[in-house]
Amino acid sequence: MRFTHLAALLASLPLAVYAQDPVIAALQQNGLTQLASVVQSVSNTTEGRSFIGQISGGPRTLFAPNDAAFSAANLDTSNSTAVVSLLSYHLVSGYFPNPYYFTVAPQHTVLRTFLTDPAYVRLEDTFPQVLVTESGDGTNVHILRQQQNVTVQSTVIVSQNLVVHVINGVLLAPTNDAISQQPRLSALVQNFGQTQAYQNLASARGFTLFAPENAAISRLVTSGAATNLSSDQINTIIGNHVINGATVYSPQLPYENRISASGQRFSFSSNDTGTYVTSGSSSAKILLADIILPNGVIHLIDNVLVNTNNDPNAANSAYSVATSYAASNPTNTGAVGGGTVRSGAPTSTTVTTTVGTQTTTTVVATTAGARIRAVGAKARFL
Repeated sequence: MRFTHLAALLASLPLAVYAQDPVIAALQQNGLTQLASVVQSVSNTTEGRSFIGQISGGPRTLFAPNDAAFSAANLDTSNSTAVVSLLSYHLVSGYFPNPYYFTVAPQHTVLRTFLTDPAYVRLEDTFPQVLVTESGDGTNVHILRQQQNVTVQSTVIVSQNLVVHVINGVLLAPTNDAISQQPRLSALVQNFGQTQAYQNLASARGFTLFAPENAAISRLVTSGAATNLSSDQINTIIGNHVINGATVYSPQLPYENRISASGQRFSFSSNDTGTYVTSGSSSAKILLADIILPNGVIHLIDNVLVNTNNDPNAANSAYSVATSYAASNPTNTGAVGGGTVRSGAPTSTTVTTTVGTQTTTTVVATTAGARIRAVGAKARFL
């Protein structure tokens, strides 16, 4: 991964360029001309100034699409509010300068962005939308759950308060049809999409769904077990796949004590074969974690949790606790979950910069004390 330090470069910029915001100047100097132009275009608006202020408020990590990515995306940049929302989805709180700060696949590092625009995000309270990331082989960083996975191409260390990862795609927040875009969930929608418990998810602000894959639904239907269940029992079973009022991402699962929307306790376990969720006497393996939605998250599982027990009082109490927690943590930014930077992370990066005939070698700290946010998860997701 290529690292560049900007201190010497910024010092060499023409005065007209340097007079701009330093972040815009840094983007221009590193060939991110389209991104710099987009940021410049909104810099005189209220929301644009707020976004630039958020970048400067460090520590921050900015995922910056290269010019080819912007050209391929063919975005409409005429609406400044929409533009700032798009940009906000590329900015996270915390300092993540290299792949050691991202967990190795199949685990995920989930990062809360600055995107809170209700046109795109309807999570609990004012929680922002997230990015799902991983270090695929320990050396490259990938951003998942996009139309195609996006990869970090190079990294610019602007300062100990700002790192810029140049990426090969524009990041787009999930839309309402994210479930329909998952072919492994088509049987769930086809067979149970009209139930009240499933319909409730559309208006929920923050939920977690453990969604059985097609093969699991097919086994339930072909066994004839579903035909012996009443509509109330089916709604109860679906409710026992849902955490209501809380969007719980994979790094949090092993440490969470959660009650379902039908009032039953979830338990989680992990071993060398994967991570499992249990409700009552039914267990399932998590096959694909962190399918993000505008108002929640889905974890794909390999079995239906057939639990017909229902405790409305416990469910209501759990929902109240979840919403109270969300209201008391309105500025929930940075990385989700616990953990540490992977062993072997460099404490500094030595960068050689040549300006004209002058070569400057600079040592830049890549561990920033309190600037570093905890990342990672001990759970295993295949």
